[in-house]
Amino acid sequence: SISVVIPVYNEVRTISSVIQIVLTWGKAKEIIVVNDGSTDQTAQAVSRFHDFVTIISYSKNYGKGYALFRGIQKSTGDIIMFLDGDVVGLTHHDLDCMTEPMVTRKADMVLGLARFATLGVIQPFNTITGERVVYKKDIELLSRFWKKIGYGVEVMINEAYKRKRVLSVKLPYVYILSKLEKQVISDAMISYIREGMDMLTQIVKDQADSMKPHARRIIQTVITYLQEAIS
Repeated sequence: SISVVIPVYNEVRTISSVIQIVLTWGKAKEIIVVNDGSTDQTAQAVSRFHDFVTIISYSKNYGKGYALFRGIQKSTGDIIMFLDGDVVGLTHHDLDCMTEPMVTRKADMVLGLARFATLGVIQPFNTITGERVVYKKDIELLSRFWKKIGYGVEVMINEAYKRKRVLSVKLPYVYILSKLEKQVISDAMISYIREGMDMLTQIVKDQADSMKPHARRIIQTVITYLQEAIS
């Protein structure tokens, strides 16, 4: 059985279409939307589906790692599909391509590789993706360590699965809405910096043993500068 977990933060423009495509797909046992302290109309958009969707909502933004952890806690399926709330162009075929290898046990994790937009430019497929499918039994314990992790959670998952069977599926007509399309430019830049910090911090933690001290100091210095830039 498949549980779909969708963490959202200020995704009012796209969340309804994401929920709708999963609902009409008809193969999900449940859909769990975790509203991570959205300040726009996301909560109201999600509430329209309250008869069909399990909604977890809180007023404070705790970060993506915590949102995924809460969704996993609530889920009851053997297989968990994670979807971002800002994907555009997702189809039933995409959902089938991502879940079929898990249903037939041909992989331990499937990555859905969408295109994503950074600073207005569509980038190629990237493995740091929010679209992925895993077995709950493999991820449940690991997710307890995500509570204080933001967008570095994808890096952490990839690291945990580097010796497992990971299958990548391209989603050629799917892309992630850029922050410049969702926020004013100043807020978008801050969001990009924060996500970069989260990922850099997680990379340093994951590679601490193999990373040379000089390289580690450089990255930590960059993180410090980024923190000061935000403040």
